Amino acid sequence: GLEIIKMKFDGFDSSGRKKPVETTEKEIIPCDNIILAIGEKVEFDAAKEAGLELRKNGTVKINHSSCRTNLPNVYAGGDAVTGPATVAEAMGIARKAAEAIDHDLMKEKRFHHLFREFKYKDEVELEPEEAKMIEPKKVSVKERISSFQEVLAGYTGEEALLEATRCLRCDVKCNEFNDQ
Repeated sequence: GLEIIKMKFDGFDSSGRKKPVETTEKEIIPCDNIILAIGEKVEFDAAKEAGLELRKNGTVKINHSSCRTNLPNVYAGGDAVTGPATVAEAMGIARKAAEAIDHDLMKEKRFHHLFREFKYKDEVELEPEEAKMIEPKKVSVKERISSFQEVLAGYTGEEALLEATRCLRCDVKCNEFNDQ
């Protein structure tokens, strides 16, 4: 089953985020399957035994520029560092950790070279060609009701490139005027 613990508001943490704390109110919901999405409580017992330093709020203490902990070759990120937060925050921390790990393993700063550079053109076609929208493939309703499969299958690489040609480049201001 699923144990639910009611939380209550207990002021704000040092970053200005609301700080929830557990109450004694609990409920157990009988069920066969549980799919975790957010708010999962991180288990720190093994980390504490290993000597990992934690903050007062129970999250892992890290160097925020590298995600290194007080233990050698141990890095941390996600909810273990921030508490419940957004996916964007978790991804930002993960990137910092990946860069630090790569540097520590390779003994050089090469992380930015690992990613393909994006060449940005500040030019817009004055007479764009019309292109039909490519509808993403969807999983049928019959399949959806009996699975947790994504509804939208997304594009193939070729379809994504074709769809990208439809971009109207709203980000670029017109610098050329025509009296036509």
